[in-house]
Amino acid sequence: MFQLNERQSSSLIRNVRVKHKFELEIEMENTIRAVLASAEQEFDGGPYTVVITSSMILEELRQTVTRIAPTLGQILKVTNAASVYYIPPETYEELMAYYQGETFTL
Repeated sequence: MFQLNERQSSSLIRNVRVKHKFELEIEMENTIRAVLASAEQEFDGGPYTVVITSSMILEELRQTVTRIAPTLGQILKVTNAASVYYIPPETYEELMAYYQGETFTL
C-alpha cells in the first residue's frame, strides 16, 4: 500500500469504505428487523415497547421515521429505563412495512 501513488491510494481507500459500508448496512438491517420483531404491545392501540441498546440503531430508526413518515409520532424514551423506548402503533406499522419491504435502503 505504501508503494501506491496518491491516486491509487485514494481509490483503494474508497473501495474499502464502500465494501465495509455494504457489510454494515446488512448487519444494521438485520439488527433493526430483530429489534422491531422483539417489540411488545401491552394493549390494542397502545405503544409498542422495545429495548434498543445501540445509539446507532436508535438514530437510524428515528431518521427513518423522519424520512418515511414525518407526520407520525417519533420514538420516545421510557422514563426511568436505561434502554427502553416507546414506538407509537402507527409508526411501528410504517417501520415494519419499510424494513420488511423490497425497497429497503438505509
